Amino acid sequence: MPARNNLAWLLLAFAPAVMAAPTMPSAEAIEAARRQMRDAMARMAPAVEQARRDHPMPVAAELARQPISAMPNVTAPRQQIDVAAIAARYQDIAQPRQAQGADVLVFVSLSMPRETLRLLADQAGRARGALLIRGLKQDSMRKTLAEVQEVLSGQDVPWQIDPEAFRRFGVVHAPTFVVSRPAAPCQQGACPSKISAPADTFVKIAGDVSLDYALDVIARGAGDWRGEAEARLARMKGRQ
Repeated sequence: MPARNNLAWLLLAFAPAVMAAPTMPSAEAIEAARRQMRDAMARMAPAVEQARRDHPMPVAAELARQPISAMPNVTAPRQQIDVAAIAARYQDIAQPRQAQGADVLVFVSLSMPRETLRLLADQAGRARGALLIRGLKQDSMRKTLAEVQEVLSGQDVPWQIDPEAFRRFGVVHAPTFVVSRPAAPCQQGACPSKISAPADTFVKIAGDVSLDYALDVIARGAGDWRGEAEARLARMKGRQ
């Protein structure tokens, strides 16, 4: 017990010294630190001045003389779908037979009822004619091919995506039926595809009717086209 009591008194005696707050530096120590800082800055001053002379900041007049780079005037070309070019790439896949040379043209739209398209495809095939559409379905050749293949269902009838033919024959409604004759050759080679076909080289009728009905109307009311319309009608009905 006496030894333990002596140890306790010893700890109490040293506790104030251990827990005492740190002392502030004296005024002499603070002044010495300031002198060291001033001496260091004095030694650095020549190097700072030399750096300013070697790399001076530009004045306003010099900045005004510097050319300002203009942003380039870039005009992004608008992407346009060349329906004719796309159709040409798929011609060998999509067409059982070429439509060139067909003299009975049936202008249709893929938005028409499916059964109507199938009937017209069957009649055009028997008349040795062709189906024509203006453009792509939803700007997609894949969707267009899938739709046409479903409509044709294996029928052997040529078809084309031909917006120029719609302009050439003045077709604005679907279906439109055209019976055509070969045009006289142009003086300077082939005729441009964008011009209108000569009025004496074709006859047309538009309306939600069948091909045989359209040919019958042409035969009964189109004057000198009667013989040609009757010949196409006989061909469609298998008499030629």
